[in-house]
Amino acid sequence: MKRSKVILLFLFFAIGNYSFGQWSSSGNSIYTDSNEFFLNYTNNPTCTIWLNNNTSGTPSVGHYYIKAYDWRGAYLHFVGTGDNNNERLNVTFDGKVGIGNGNFYEGSLFHIENPVNGWLQTIKGSAYKKDDFIGIKIQTGYMGEYGKFAGIAATTENLHSNLTGLSFFSSSSENMRLTGEGKLGIGTTTPSAKLEVVGDILADEIKVQDIAAANLQLDGNISANQITVKANGNTADFVFSETYNLKDLTEVENFIKTHKHLPDIPSAEEMEASGVNLAEMNKLMLQKVEELMLYTIEQKDELQKEKLERKILENRLSKLELIINGEMTK
Repeated sequence: MKRSKVILLFLFFAIGNYSFGQWSSSGNSIYTDSNEFFLNYTNNPTCTIWLNNNTSGTPSVGHYYIKAYDWRGAYLHFVGTGDNNNERLNVTFDGKVGIGNGNFYEGSLFHIENPVNGWLQTIKGSAYKKDDFIGIKIQTGYMGEYGKFAGIAATTENLHSNLTGLSFFSSSSENMRLTGEGKLGIGTTTPSAKLEVVGDILADEIKVQDIAAANLQLDGNISANQITVKANGNTADFVFSETYNLKDLTEVENFIKTHKHLPDIPSAEEMEASGVNLAEMNKLMLQKVEELMLYTIEQKDELQKEKLERKILENRLSKLELIINGEMTK
């Protein structure tokens, strides 16, 4: 009796394995095998799961669960026949996603490659409002700490002028804005110059090459090892021209007593009201140094002239003394 049960059980598994080893179908839609499941295809599939849809219309919502026990894990490949069967999306077993051709750069989890020029576009599905942000947010910290992020986003600045700026976020705050007019603000979202910095600037060197076109607005301090301002022909060497009218020192003295500042130099009130143009002030300071050098040369010439005249007088006095002493001895 026990032997008969063993034989029946063996026959049951044999019949079951044979039945699972065959393909079954319902019309032209479903095929099954021991290791394969196939939908809507007329030939035997070449992979474990093959889903195919040849009918138009809106598909129903569903979930697909793919699990692999192989050491390589599970891969998802998306191929379109209208594109010569080129792979356009690939999801690897370790969570990497590739769009375009399924390739990955080393160390990247998400890779997009476009063989032609193109954009990665994000569009808001509703009407835009002023200061809307649409972009990429990078979350850091522990799960649930949603306030810690950095990102870059396009922002609507003015609905009526179609101005779109680029906002840069760090530590969950917008710290830099490139406006639709091409103005860059650091520490401000409304820069009024080509570059506006609210804070301090620390630099090894700052160069301003085109004074007429470059604008730098700073609400803070500048600390630098070197600041270079290109003169563009705006120098003070005209002081050494033979036609330059060097003011008399008496005239300069009277001007200082009246106005309380040097000629050609802005007053303290003007500087406080309008600020100081570095290039212009540098030229004026050099102009005053060169004028001072001319005054020094004049004084040197006068001293040498006086010294020569005094020497002549001393010689004459010596001769007179000799004459007087000689007459007295006679």
